[in-house]
Amino acid sequence: VRQLAGAGAAIVGSASTVEAAHALLEDGVDLAILDINLKGRMSFALADELGGIRFVFATGYAAAMIPAPHANQFVAADERD
Repeated sequence: VRQLAGAGAAIVGSASTVEAAHALLEDGVDLAILDINLKGRMSFALADELGGIRFVFATGYAAAMIPAPHANQFVAADERD
């Protein structure tokens, strides 16, 4: 996120729940970075609802965990551990 901000991206916020993510998306965004697990809820349904909004998954999960509809989606390794 810091690299995106450094490149001039406007960061609208972060969300730790699916509901909070929905609230951020209402303001309109160009790109979403989705953690697969948001407080115990998987974000795949949220990804399905993004329509034309580009997104990437940031996760510590293996790429094989991603269901078929999103299997070709870019996955960034979450290295917070």
